[in-house]
Amino acid sequence: MNLPSPSPTKHTLNTPELLELILTQLDPRTLLTAAQLTCRTWRTLIQTSLPLQEALFFRPAKVTPTTASKSTVNPLLAWAFPPFTPHYTPSENGWTFPFHTLDFIARPEKQPAYMRPEASWRRMLVQQRPAVRSVGLLTSCSGMAGEEVCLVSWVCSSSTLPFLAF
Repeated sequence: MNLPSPSPTKHTLNTPELLELILTQLDPRTLLTAAQLTCRTWRTLIQTSLPLQEALFFRPAKVTPTTASKSTVNPLLAWAFPPFTPHYTPSENGWTFPFHTLDFIARPEKQPAYMRPEASWRRMLVQQRPAVRSVGLLTSCSGMAGEEVCLVSWVCSSSTLPFLAF
């Protein structure tokens, strides 16, 4: 009895190397969430594949001559924590952080997900090529109308500002 051969699509998706190449084309948010919910095979591949872990900013990317001088800010952390990204513009009084704009503060129902010890953002790199030369000192004070204001002093400089760890 001859078994029917798998379709080309099924064959491709069942070949780890080919599936990995396909998944590397996904945006990080889809790769982190929806793709891992598709099936156990995809979840296992995403959690064990070095290129996919690099794409999710869980592991440092290999430095090559073309990537040695450029850095890419983690788009997932930039979305979740915009005041801590290099795209955030300082005010005339220095770096102030409107904490009320943070997703987990603006939407309190999301706080439990952000605060879990195993939350994925806690394991993520701030950027690819990992930042190694910047150190920030966060000083907190209170502002007018109850809005919390924080000032940051940079001890060492780098081309991109690091995120602050919670």
